[in-house]
Amino acid sequence: MNEIPNDSINSSYSETLAPKSTEIEQAILGALLSNPESFYLMEPTLTPEDFYSHANRLIYGEMVSMINSGQQTDLLTVFDRLRADGKEKESGGLPYLNNLIESSSSSVNLSQYAAILRDKSLKRLLLQTIARLEAEIGQRKTASAVQLIDTVQAEILKINPDEEGKSGFTSANQMLDKLTESMLDAVNAPDKIQGAESGIEEFDLLTNGFKPGQLIVLAARPSVGKTAFALQVARYTATVRSLPVAIFSIEMGKEEIIKRLVSAQSRIDISAIESGQLSAPQWRTYYETMEVLKKAALFVDDSGLINLYRLKSKARQLKARLGKLGLIVVDYLQLIDDEGDTESQENRAMKLGALSRGLKLLAKELSCPILLLSQLNRNVENRPSRKPMLSDLRESGAIEQDADMVIFLYSLAKYGLEPGDSRTVYIELAKNRNGAVGQTSVIFDGEHQRFEEINAWKQI
Repeated sequence: MNEIPNDSINSSYSETLAPKSTEIEQAILGALLSNPESFYLMEPTLTPEDFYSHANRLIYGEMVSMINSGQQTDLLTVFDRLRADGKEKESGGLPYLNNLIESSSSSVNLSQYAAILRDKSLKRLLLQTIARLEAEIGQRKTASAVQLIDTVQAEILKINPDEEGKSGFTSANQMLDKLTESMLDAVNAPDKIQGAESGIEEFDLLTNGFKPGQLIVLAARPSVGKTAFALQVARYTATVRSLPVAIFSIEMGKEEIIKRLVSAQSRIDISAIESGQLSAPQWRTYYETMEVLKKAALFVDDSGLINLYRLKSKARQLKARLGKLGLIVVDYLQLIDDEGDTESQENRAMKLGALSRGLKLLAKELSCPILLLSQLNRNVENRPSRKPMLSDLRESGAIEQDADMVIFLYSLAKYGLEPGDSRTVYIELAKNRNGAVGQTSVIFDGEHQRFEEINAWKQI
């Protein structure tokens, strides 16, 4: 593929030595033109300035502008935009765009290409900065060595490999304004939970909702109802709070998920939904439920085995499409990127720690809570009280460290340790980074996949 000459860079260091890769630039542009949605899968995010070729920089800049304004990007729309902006000749026009697509490879390696390009861009910036500083030092004859070192240090530190040109700091002034705003919101709506919630009043008052940026770990032994509880939070958040919810179900298929959601919302036995044997009143309720759930922004991904990279990419893509996310549910941790039982216990613990840390960072990046389901190890069943402890989080203490909240579900009646309704389940908030801990008891109505308050029986 022929390169369009670069005539836009004018620096004091030799252009022949400038770190660059025309092939990488063209591969990225070709992949993005062929598959526009792959833009959201690319890490790191590039800027037009990361492209050395003037033509490639113009093309990528137009694509970013179009994507940010919600426009579709393909061969013809990008060419039309370049032509309308008077950049057709500079960018190589339609023939060059055609060459990019014809020579493009799969977008599978897009992030690897982006990382290479970003590295070369930073190296160019570093060389330009050094050349500029060298000239400045030569001109400042009377400056002391300490003054010159201070200047060099300040300029070099401006080059941020993670977020060039942006500060990672927020001023106290900005933070206080935001705090005041949230406090006034709370005063004006004192009964409103701040974040995603379950609809179980006593529990939601304890947590005050799951807030943006939080990682919430929900842990239990099998068959206690952790998936049902997670779906209840997802359903309530999507239908009552009208917030978009993404569910990554690694073990359970989307057909099973929707059956459970319908059963919980309609109070029709899940067995009746599976058999289709509904009475006339139940059919009416079913269709009413359909209308409610169809309006909810609920999205399920049941890809099965999924790694952290793909989960992050899909979540970013969905947020870019919807504008925001109110909750992400991941069911469950131990199945993410599972490589089987051949791993050592130590390596498995390290991997799970890396996964929980990655999900915590994703919650902050997307500014939404992530509800992460996790298994408890068998130690809880060997304990006379059968009550879970934080140390029971299976295989990794890092999970507890990364979590803003840790919630346990457990049943004593299941083991015959207390009288009363055998459906009683305890929800224990065992860790709460920003508030109190505590527990509440509820009824797990397995036939309808719902958790109900024992006294209030709140309708949700």
